[in-house]
Amino acid sequence: MNRRGCGTMKWKQSAALGMASVLIFHMACVDLQAAPPQVRVDESVYVNLDYYGAVEEVNIVKGCMLNGNTSIVDYGDYNEVVNMSNRAVPQVEAGRVTWDLSGQEGERFYFECKTDRLAQELPWDLDVTYRLNGKECSGDELAGAAGMVTMLVTVEPNPAAPEYYRNNMILTVATLVDMDKDNYSLEAPGSQLQTLGTKKAVLFMALPGESGTFRIDIGTENFESTGLMFMMVPATLSSLDRMADIREVKDKVRDSMDAMSDSADVILDHLSDMKGSLEETQRGIRKAQEAKATFDAGEGQVKSDVDAAIDSLDGIKNSLTLLSAQTVIEKADYIDAMERLETIRHSVYEMDEYLKDMEDASKDLQDSMEKLRRTMKNGAGDTEEEIAETIDTLKKIYGQTGDPADLGNLQVGAEVGYLAEFAGALTKSAVPVLEDTEGVVHEVENLTNKASEVLNESYTLGGHMTQDYKEHVLMLLDETQMFLDSAGSSVTATQMALRSMRTLLDATETSLDAAIDASLSGMIGILDSGIGIAGGSEVFRDAKDTMKEAVDDELDEIEDESNILNIDTEEAFPSFTSDRNAAPDSIQIIMRTAEISPDDDDVDNTVDLERAPEDIGVWGRLKAVFVKIYHWFVKE
Repeated sequence: MNRRGCGTMKWKQSAALGMASVLIFHMACVDLQAAPPQVRVDESVYVNLDYYGAVEEVNIVKGCMLNGNTSIVDYGDYNEVVNMSNRAVPQVEAGRVTWDLSGQEGERFYFECKTDRLAQELPWDLDVTYRLNGKECSGDELAGAAGMVTMLVTVEPNPAAPEYYRNNMILTVATLVDMDKDNYSLEAPGSQLQTLGTKKAVLFMALPGESGTFRIDIGTENFESTGLMFMMVPATLSSLDRMADIREVKDKVRDSMDAMSDSADVILDHLSDMKGSLEETQRGIRKAQEAKATFDAGEGQVKSDVDAAIDSLDGIKNSLTLLSAQTVIEKADYIDAMERLETIRHSVYEMDEYLKDMEDASKDLQDSMEKLRRTMKNGAGDTEEEIAETIDTLKKIYGQTGDPADLGNLQVGAEVGYLAEFAGALTKSAVPVLEDTEGVVHEVENLTNKASEVLNESYTLGGHMTQDYKEHVLMLLDETQMFLDSAGSSVTATQMALRSMRTLLDATETSLDAAIDASLSGMIGILDSGIGIAGGSEVFRDAKDTMKEAVDDELDEIEDESNILNIDTEEAFPSFTSDRNAAPDSIQIIMRTAEISPDDDDVDNTVDLERAPEDIGVWGRLKAVFVKIYHWFVKE
């Protein structure tokens, strides 16, 4: 068999592999349930690539199950529309294609469309490079080459592709390597290798939105390749229905991690704030321990002092009791003294009245003696009569008091006696005697005035003492007694309290000391642990942040590496050509790079995989395809 035949055979075998996959996929996607009569459509895109993955030609093939319909309406902006099944001619106008299939045979109808727009909307951008023995070279240079041939396939998601393609299309990269002839080794890291007789199929897969580089190393003595096959199909396997659940779980995990992180931050903030308070409390409790130790050291002295205080309070209480009783006695004595003083005061008042009368009588005596002295001196008047009048006045003065022991009365009595003697010897020395008597009367008058002043002051003082001061003094004595009684009660209560405290100290000395020591030690231990926890809050925060970042990074990496979590197996397939078309039953994109063969100049790489003779019908074409697949795999 010549080289050209071998190259053609290899391309046909690769095409057969892709075609078999497409047919099997089509057959698996056929809706077997009953539905209203309507045209059912499968859409397939066939893309011819150059050696390096650049798009050269795009053909869209639509396979229609008529279900008794004789008219098909399709929407899209096409450069060309070709009937692949019969001689019907389409009516093309303003993005609308109408097929009238009246009188045509068969229930299956195929037509091909060509458009430039789809080349910019393919789910992945492809780049293929070649190396021979580690050195980069062109595809033409590899034809018939010997050595280690490396094919590097780089796939990158196309951001211009529609959202459904980015989120739901799965990419399969495949090629066939014949291991029976010139090829002696094959390595494809990360691939799945399947043996088909003497050939090995190399399969790689990329998830929706995933990028990657696939490497195929072939040791050969005469290299040739039927090209690389790329198949892009929706992820519709039932097992992928779990993607929605996984996506929901992923969102819940992220939201939960965010909520947990926020809550943990609040808790850690409180722990950080608590650290200072815990340390301050710990210092306070340690001070309490020190105070407890000080108390324990001085407890014996305290008990001794309490006992001494109790004993000393007995003396104070007794003294207060005696003072209270003495105050009652003094109050009674004071009341009696005030009554006596009031009696004296009345006597002073009466004496003051007597003195006032004596003062008036003294003045009369003074006038009479002055008159007598003038008479006797001048020798005129009745001297005896005037002396008698004077004596009567003195007697009158003397009669003002019934108490002859009174100093004033005694003085007057003496003067009266003197005047009597004076009357008998009047003739001897009348004038000098009268002058002496007048001086005595003046002294009596002065004495009376002074006595009156003294009595007035005494009366006033007695009034203050018996009237003004008495109530205050009695009130002071009453309050003093109340104070002494209250102080005695307080001393008694203090004694009782001290005795109770002394009894309590004795009763709780052992148990309370142990309880306080255990409580303080336990609280310090708790605070130590709390401070340790609060001090480790930043470590925990770092660990929490690290965990959250790890989860976020993993989720972000999953989302960045692929759109597998965005797969929606329930979403209807979009038409490749227009959103106005009904959802197809299936869609797929099949791409192939140019064949590398020593006789490539005579090889036509453009192959219509579904064009069949017009006169054999759908089932005849299907049979022919499977026959060709069989021959391509079992024959050279």
